[in-house]
Amino acid sequence: PHTGLKKESLNIVLVLIKRLTDAKDIKNLTLVKSAFEENLPNFQKDPTPEVRCCVNDIEEKFSKFTFKDD
Repeated sequence: PHTGLKKESLNIVLVLIKRLTDAKDIKNLTLVKSAFEENLPNFQKDPTPEVRCCVNDIEEKFSKFTFKDD
């Protein structure tokens, strides 16, 4: 249930990552990463390929960055 809503929220996260990366706003990018990681178990429960693909895309984008907290 709510797969469309999950997909749209993940698309928003992808847009945020792009804009914050372009702006070099590491502070807010770190906040987005934390919020995503908090909600990751909920997204991983969804079996649909659209949601899984978005989750993989987001994880890939975050893996390209070095965060001070890690």
